[in-house]
This record gives sequence, C-alpha cells and structure tokens, in this order.
Amino acid sequence: MEEAVPERRMGWVSHLRLVALHSRKILLVVVTLTVFYLVVPPIGVLLFSSIRSTANRLPFEATTFTINNFVRVFTSDVTYRIILNTAWYAAGTVIIGVGLAMVLAWFLERTNMPFRRTMFVLMLAQMGMPAIALSMSAILLANPSNGMFNVALRALLGLDAPGPINIYSMPGMIVVTALRFVPMIYMMISGMFSRIDPSFEEAGRTSGAGSLATVRHISLPLLGPATLAAVIYYLVIAAETFEIPAMLGIPGGIFVFSSAIYFAVHPPTGTPDYGVPSTYGVLVLGIAVVLIYIYSRYVRHGERFTTVTGRGYRPRLIDLGRWRYVPVLAMAGYFLLTAVIPILVLLWTSLAPMYSKVSLETVSLFNLDAYRRLLVYPFILSAAKNTLLITGATALITMILVTLVSWLAVRGGIRGAWVADRLTFSVLGVPGIVLALALIFVYVSLPIRIYGSIWIIVIALVTTCIPFGSRLMTAAFLQIHRELEEASATSGAGLWPTFFHVVLPLIWPSFTRGFLWVAYRSLREATISLMLYAVNNQTLGVTLWVLWVAETDRRLASAVAVPLMIISIVLTILVARKTMLREDSA
Repeated sequence: MEEAVPERRMGWVSHLRLVALHSRKILLVVVTLTVFYLVVPPIGVLLFSSIRSTANRLPFEATTFTINNFVRVFTSDVTYRIILNTAWYAAGTVIIGVGLAMVLAWFLERTNMPFRRTMFVLMLAQMGMPAIALSMSAILLANPSNGMFNVALRALLGLDAPGPINIYSMPGMIVVTALRFVPMIYMMISGMFSRIDPSFEEAGRTSGAGSLATVRHISLPLLGPATLAAVIYYLVIAAETFEIPAMLGIPGGIFVFSSAIYFAVHPPTGTPDYGVPSTYGVLVLGIAVVLIYIYSRYVRHGERFTTVTGRGYRPRLIDLGRWRYVPVLAMAGYFLLTAVIPILVLLWTSLAPMYSKVSLETVSLFNLDAYRRLLVYPFILSAAKNTLLITGATALITMILVTLVSWLAVRGGIRGAWVADRLTFSVLGVPGIVLALALIFVYVSLPIRIYGSIWIIVIALVTTCIPFGSRLMTAAFLQIHRELEEASATSGAGLWPTFFHVVLPLIWPSFTRGFLWVAYRSLREATISLMLYAVNNQTLGVTLWVLWVAETDRRLASAVAVPLMIISIVLTILVARKTMLREDSA
C-alpha cells in the first residue's frame, strides 16, 4: 500500500502532462492561424503584385502576369545605386547603434554606476519621439545654409556659407538614425545582460583568464542570440526606415529602398505603377530570408545560451570603483544630444518669428501664435486620441501574441511549433510602405469593414512589430532552463499555473521592455499611418508630416512636435522608473 501512493501521484502527473499537451496543441493552432492571418496575406499580395502588369491598374484588376517588373528593376543602374546606398546606410547605423547600446547595457545592467535608475530613463527618453520630429530638429540645427549650429560655427571660425556641416548626407542620415536606434536596441538586448550568471565569468577568472579573455570567450558568446537578433533585425529595419532618409537624404539626392518605394507609390505626376515597389519589396524580403536562415542556424542548439537554471542563479553587479561616474557623464551627454537639444530647437522655432536669428534680441519677439493656431487646427484632438488608442492596442496585442508564439516554439515540444515563430520573422522583409499598400489591396477586396479606421493601422503595426517581439521573447525563453517548468509539472501544477507562476515572472523584464518598445514604436510611427491615412484615423505622426512637408509650416509643425516629445519623455519616466530596471543586488 505504501508504494501505491507514489504510483497514484505519478499517474496524476502523467495525466496533467497529457492535458497540458492537448492544451498546447489547441493553443498552437489558434496562435498559428492568427499569425498566418497577419503575415501571409500582405506577403502574398506583395508577391502577386510583383508579377502583375500594373501600369494604370491595381494588381487585382483585369490585367496580365509578367516578369517585366523584375527585368526593369534588375537592369536599371538606379537599382544598384539604391542597393549600395541602403547597404552603407544600414551597416553604418547598426554598427554605431549596436555598439553604443551594448556599452550602455553593460553599464546599466551589470555595474554599480551611480544614479542607475535615473540614467536609465534619461537614456530611453527620446525613444517615443517621432523620427519626423528628430529629423526636423536635425535640419534646423545642421542644414548647410542656415542651420543654427552651422551659423554659429561660421561666425566662430570665420567660414563662408554653406556648411561646414551638411545634414543632407549619408553620414548625417547614419548618425541621426543610429542615435535614434540606441534605446530600442538596448531594450532588445538588455534582458540578456541582466540575466548572465556572474559565476560563469568568475569561473573564467579563477581559471586564469584575464578580463578581455573572459569577455571574449564567455560573456560575448552568452550574449550571442540577443546580439545577433538585434543586428539582423535592425539591419532590415534600417533598410526600411523612411522618415529620416526621406527628410535628410532626398534633398542631397540620396535614395534608399524606402524612399525609392515611397516615390514609386507617390510619383510627382501620373498614376503609380505598383509592380515596381512590390518588386523592391520582394528583393528586401529575399535578403531577410537569408538573414533568418543565418539566425536560425546559430540558435539551433539553444542550450548553449542557457544562463538561468535552478542551481542557485543570483545576478550580481560589478564594482567600477573610481570610474563609476564616467558612464553617468556619457549618458547625460546622450540625453542632452538626443532629447534636450531637439526640444529646445523646436521650442525656439515654435516661439520665434520666421527667419529670425538666434540671439538674445530675438527672445523679446517670442509669441504664442503657433500654439494658438494649434488649438484650432482641424483634427488635432482626434489625431491625439487616435494615436493613444493605436499605441495601447498595438502594444498589448503584440506582446501577448509573441509571448505565446515564442513559448510554444521553445517549449512546445509539438511538431510544427516552429511555423508561427518563423512566420513572425518573415514579415520583417516587407517594408512598412509596401505592407500598408498590400493591406489596402487586402481590405478593399475583403468584406471586412476596417479600411479607413484605426484598426487597419493597428493590424499593420502589430504585423510589423511581431518580428521584434518574437526575437526578444525567444531569447528570454532560451535563457530559462526547462528544468524549472518540469519541476512545476512534477509538483502537480498544470500548464497555465506553471506559465503564470513560474515562467511569466522570469520573462517579465523582457515582456515589459517589449511592451514599452512596441508602444513607443507605435507612438512615433508615421509611415504606415501616412499610407493608410483617412479622415477618421489621422495620427499625430501624419499631422507632423503634413505640416512640415506638405504645408511647409515650420512653426506650427514645431508647436505639434514639442508637446509630443515632452509627453514621450514623461511617459518614459513614469513607466521605466517603476518597471524596467532591476534593483541593485549585492
């Protein structure tokens, strides 16, 4: 009789595991179908459009199949200039952005630098600012003719106009984009930094390895999945970025894929030929497929990257000694350059009369005319409301979906569990402009009445954000050893109790980082909203673009940008100071 109790217990555990397996299968079907619905139609429409004769017609209208779009693209010298420009732009942006983000992540997550929580929120402060607003401030500061910084340099050094700095250049595009990417890359890799068990590094030092050897052979390999995912993701994101290349590159005659696609969809005269931008999209998608393959090969053996187990894991901070104030100064400088100066420049522009010089005399001419005009500007209140609704809905839907996708892919133990995970990353190669165009075709054809509403923008943003979210959460699950969940199951816990009480607390830092990243990406996004713009779904990003580019009203555009930038900083501080940075530990 004494042996019957363990046998009954083992039978109950086996029953729970069987129930959990069936639950995971049902969940897998639901999640896979959801991802399929988000990802496959736009990619299918993209491929379909690339092989249709679309001169003066939509892809689904009565027309013929053709390969002329590919012939035109690959036989044009313009295409290869665009490829080279895009490669330089993406590579330069990622090298600078990832390098800075890794340094800042190491200081914030692994060291005892002072004011860590304050420095953290300052480093993230500009993350929610629209790229259009940062481009506006860069133009006002460093355009070669009358940029504030250039004017001051010419007066100081006795130089002639224009210059000496030209923001309308490849270096200008790269620097502005890289500085903008730093906090977002940090969000992607910081969770991995915070969960490296110092015992691995201590073991290396005990074995006689120096600091550099320990970093090279132990720390960096453990950071492999998150770092490689960030590099791959932001290579493609940089290639798809539109606002900064459009505002800083086009005046200098520099076109990348995103700006070339935009002008193919919005030609100065005549009607667009949708086959050409679709073909550009297929080309970018092919590049993304190759990068996906490289990443999947690298993380095939996930156990190599496990750092959190049930064996006394306890993160500790590294003492910087007398150098602990150096990163404080560096991060304060980053905050000044990417948040304070842009806001001050745009604030000055919104208050000062047009074409006035930067001087103390001009301060006496400040007025609030732009802000008075803003209060009566059509659609400004509805644009703000739409932006908030889109931001919250996109962040919540995205993170719930990718958490389930990554959990099933890493822990599912079910045939086909990888399908949804691969699908989430495949959409990365579809430029946002082309994705929005494809969604127009899809929802004009389907009897689902969401075209012209905020929900078509939410669907587009969720689709573009799930690659980032899935890479972030997959990296988090790879670090959590399977034995923790197995111990919970052996103790009699079911699928969902194990997830909510064991798994979720361990992945919560990555989840909150992902939620904040997606929310800020949605808050600052303009390209997709601009493509899907209708009377009822105008956002603040669209409003900025229309005022600066279409109406060329710099004062009113600055008046919109200033409160939006300040709100994003305040939101960052309120959220990040309570949820995003783990407390110091001994």
